[in-house]
Amino acid sequence: MTRHPGARRNLLVALVTDDFRLYHELAPYLEGHGIRVLGLKPGEDPPTSVKVLLGGPTGDARTVLLRDDREATLLALIAALDERPTARGGYQRVVFGVDPGHVIGLAVLADGQWLHVAEARSPDQAVERIAAWATGLSAQRWEVHVGDGHPKTGRGILPAVKARLPQARVLLVPEEATTPFRPVTGSRHTDAAILIAQREPRMD
Repeated sequence: MTRHPGARRNLLVALVTDDFRLYHELAPYLEGHGIRVLGLKPGEDPPTSVKVLLGGPTGDARTVLLRDDREATLLALIAALDERPTARGGYQRVVFGVDPGHVIGLAVLADGQWLHVAEARSPDQAVERIAAWATGLSAQRWEVHVGDGHPKTGRGILPAVKARLPQARVLLVPEEATTPFRPVTGSRHTDAAILIAQREPRMD
């Protein structure tokens, strides 16, 4: 059970706010994704175990800014806690994978490792979700890989993603053998999106 301010002390992330509603909306969401959160009031000294101050003062190197989208906030925290050398100062390559269909699988990979997955119920929702995710990350190169297995949906997503993420290279990639036997992420659609993100475009 979460409390504000949190009583637990050996946590890496502190949410700095005196807005109880924000804390009780955001902390359970983050903890549901494996990030345990300590609540701090503005001006309160964090324990030494805290490595990230979510919503903290702008002059503190540990501060991660709150995003308008909670999934973007989650990704910003995941990036801040990423201990890989390539994560320091922003990733080298971020790739979004899209498995088009009646249920659209989404995944984001940073330097080859998947950070987050989700499902969308429409092409518009998929595009908006990817655009929001991008606001939580920093990268030298951006790519969006859309699977070619559902042309009606996939080809409609391509121009919309290009318009929302002009910094990204948007590619149609083959998706043969991307349906998992046993889903790793709990959904065959999001598993397929991870594999699609790892695929390179077909050279015809």
